[in-house]
Order: sequence, then C-alpha cells, then structure tokens
Amino acid sequence: MAATGYTPIQLYRTATSGAAPSAADLTSGELAINYYTSDMAIYAKNSAGSVIRLMNNPVGLKYPIADGSANQVIKTDGSGNLSFATVGSGTVNSGTSGQLAYYASTGTAISGLTTGTGVATALGIAVNTTAGGFPTIDGTSTLTNKRINPRIISITGSAGGAITPTGDTADQYEVTALGASATFAVPSGTPVDGQILVIRIKDNGTARGLTWTITSGGYRVIGNTLPTTTVISKTIYVGCIYNSADSFWDVVGVASQA
Repeated sequence: MAATGYTPIQLYRTATSGAAPSAADLTSGELAINYYTSDMAIYAKNSAGSVIRLMNNPVGLKYPIADGSANQVIKTDGSGNLSFATVGSGTVNSGTSGQLAYYASTGTAISGLTTGTGVATALGIAVNTTAGGFPTIDGTSTLTNKRINPRIISITGSAGGAITPTGDTADQYEVTALGASATFAVPSGTPVDGQILVIRIKDNGTARGLTWTITSGGYRVIGNTLPTTTVISKTIYVGCIYNSADSFWDVVGVASQA
C-alpha cells in the first residue's frame, strides 16, 4: 500500500481477462501484470526478446477466486477455467444395460443401474443385467459362480438326414436319439479363428451311419478319423477348432463312450 502523499510504482498493467503483452510492448527485463481477478499473471521480456509468463501457470489457467467445500476437487472446463466440484458417484458409464457400474463397499448401488442387481461386494463391481444375472456377457453366455457355462443346443435326431450345427450360438451341439443315418453339414454362422465346437451324438439304440461335409467351411481331420457310424447306445464326441486361415473346422479329437 502506498504511503499518503507518495506516488506508487506501477508496472505496465491491464485488467482485461486473458490479455498478455507482446514483445513490442516491453524491453528486456521489464515487467507487466494482468490483474484481472482470476488471471493475476506477471510477465517479463527475456534477453532473447520473448515474453515469458513468470507465475507457475504456463498455460494460463484461471483459478477460482473463493475456496470450495471440504473434499471437493479442482476441475477444468477444457478452456482454461478451473472451478471446485464435488467428486462424482463413481459410475464408470451411463449404466445402460450390460455395462459396468461401480458400487459402494456396502453393496448399495450408487447410480447407473436400471434393471437387476448383481452386486459383487467382494469385487466392488456389478453388471446391469436382468434380475439375478451376474453378469450377462453377450445375452447367451453367462458367468455364474466363477465358471463359464457353455452354450449347449440339443436336438432330437430321430429323423436323421441333414444336421446343421449352429456354430455361432453353441459351444456344444448335442444330437440325441438319432433314429436314422445323418449327414453333418457345414456349421451355420460366421465363426472366428480358434472358436471351439463340440458335437455330441447318441443313437436311439441302433447304430446309425454318419457322413461329414469335408468341403470348405466343413470338417477337416487333424490326426483323427471321423466316425462313420454311432456306437449303439453310446455317446460319441467330435471336438473341433475353427481355422479361419483355411476356412475349416479342424477335428482335433474324436472319442466314444466306453
């Protein structure tokens, strides 16, 4: 504060928000100040002729002019303006169906769920699914008690004929009570490389002939022999892995019930 009767020393100054001096405004070593409430910046011209902002705020952030409340944090609007804000509820996303939401340690949902519960207190996470589901992975596969349940499709093959396993919606395709010879066609769908498909076959008490499609998209033997008939009243397993490079379901294992 200047004493009464004396003229204070003042720097080049402005109260215009965001204003900064140019190199032409100062000589080397001179200072300038922007005293706008939220700017409060000091500038100097260095020996190289460049104007440098001296305060430890190189990007010109504008700080709040009053303190926030306890436990609040500073946030930015992306345009250099800072303000105090209350920490959010911790929701990872908007909480639409199938998305991951964060829960309090008590297991009470903070926000973001619209259906179902699926609270996993030990892990602190849950997935918004239909009631009682934790969690739905793709609408078909489910994660239950830390194990993955395979997708199993079962049909009764009493009529035999052409049988088309569903390669996209089943991990295991089960044919029971096969009552006539059958031809296994190219599995349906669009499989991905490494996808696994197990075909399980059982007749209705009489041995039935089995034929396999071995053209592109079908079955290719890898160190195995495809079964040509069922074993009376026994179960046969044919394990396949899809090879996208060659467009074949490679048969990697064949076994029958003893």
